Amino acid sequence: MSLIFTRTIRIGGVLTDADQTPTLGIVRLDTGAQVVAPGTLMNHDGTGQYSYTLTGETAGVIYQASYSIVLGGETITSSTSKTATSSTTAQDMVDAIKTALKTNPAAVLTVIIDGQTVTYSRAQAIEELKFWQREAGREAGTKPRVARMRLDSW
Repeated sequence: MSLIFTRTIRIGGVLTDADQTPTLGIVRLDTGAQVVAPGTLMNHDGTGQYSYTLTGETAGVIYQASYSIVLGGETITSSTSKTATSSTTAQDMVDAIKTALKTNPAAVLTVIIDGQTVTYSRAQAIEELKFWQREAGREAGTKPRVARMRLDSW
């Protein structure tokens, strides 16, 4: 997982570079811990476009970035907050359940995904697998959202 913090600078609608590379600092709002030191340089992605990628964040935690940008000799400060989310996809769930079914022929299966442990009976795991296979198909664009549609009721 990663969070990308960005700043885009436009003057009169035209992308414009800052006088110097913008900096930022990032804090976890739940604990107040400084996870990126203030004054850390952002990446210059193109004219007027800057970014910083935070990796190793915890899902569900809000991170606040404080920016410092020098433009026209004046220092401008701002901040934004982002919530880290789980990057688990339906295909990840399919893979985890299939692995549990293959490696454990017992009646009770344990699936661990995103640090959470779920215990299923074998029958429940097979039902969950069917559900997540449908969701994975939808995410991949290979499964229609509607299986049947009656047009004779109009």
